[in-house]
Amino acid sequence: MSPRIPTKALLLFSSLCVAVSAAAAQRSPPPVTISGTELHSLPSKIVDDEFTVQVALPSSYGSGEKSYPVVYALDADLSFASLAGSVRMAAFAQEMPEVILVSQGYANPAVQRVMTSRSRDYTPIESAPPAAAGVSEESPPPTGGAPAFLRVLREEVIPFVEKTYRTTEQRVFAGHSYGGLFGLYALFHAPQTFDAYLLGSPSIWFGDEVSFDYEATYAEDKDDLAARVFFGVGFLEEVPGLPPSDRFLMVTNTRKMYQRLKQRNYPSLELELVLFDEETHMSVVPPLMGRGLRWLLRSEQTAAPTESGDD
Repeated sequence: MSPRIPTKALLLFSSLCVAVSAAAAQRSPPPVTISGTELHSLPSKIVDDEFTVQVALPSSYGSGEKSYPVVYALDADLSFASLAGSVRMAAFAQEMPEVILVSQGYANPAVQRVMTSRSRDYTPIESAPPAAAGVSEESPPPTGGAPAFLRVLREEVIPFVEKTYRTTEQRVFAGHSYGGLFGLYALFHAPQTFDAYLLGSPSIWFGDEVSFDYEATYAEDKDDLAARVFFGVGFLEEVPGLPPSDRFLMVTNTRKMYQRLKQRNYPSLELELVLFDEETHMSVVPPLMGRGLRWLLRSEQTAAPTESGDD
């Protein structure tokens, strides 16, 4: 016969279990969530991959039937949270209108997987990128998927968003680095996809600077380009010894693209270029997004004097 365990011992053991469980719960608090946001899964029929669509709704969205402009931003897995906070704060301060923020990401958010996928989707041609941190020279990431990804946005993401949410016809694109490179590809191949383009530190160096070829080809048989385009780049992005280093010519090429477009004298094109002092390739993202979206979404109510573009 098994020995009988005293009732007091059982109560003490139970109390200890409850205390341990409570302590474990305190050590594992719930994750932070962003209010007013939604996450959608979007398997693509164009690209053999599953994308995510992360959406931040304006604070007034649930209190009426108003429709809103949409900002389509790339790199949701890297910057959705900061950009959602930025646009909401700017709208609260009446520095820009309320918008629906839509940001594209990937079903697998692991950093290395994201970097590989964005290399595939945001670059316009197949071209081996130079060696960089996290990039293996033996097995470089795939490139050249921008034509297919542009179809993903035009035929899958945008129709889904406009069917699901109350949107106006105003669409703004926002991309940084490879995202800015993709924005240039869209601007010269299907400019009507968006009304405005925020092109932050665009990787114009990619593919032997093929973006300049796209610009020249567009200008050969087009006499107008109906868009607002904001270029932003950190002044320190071309300083020797700082990533991505001077060999990528981030500042030089951004200025050069701005000047080329300005010299075309397209009657419907509005341009702005801002160099951000003391900012690097990564630190420039928050200020360029904030300033760029304010400029692109300005109206008679929200407009404010801005510096002219760098000539």
